[in-house]
Amino acid sequence: MVSAKYAPVKLSDDLKSLIVEN
Repeated sequence: MVSAKYAPVKLSDDLKSLIVEN
């Protein structure tokens, strides 16, 4: 399970990936 400490970082990476793909 992802630590709450790193969850925001992962979400940010996911958002960046979506932005780059679009």
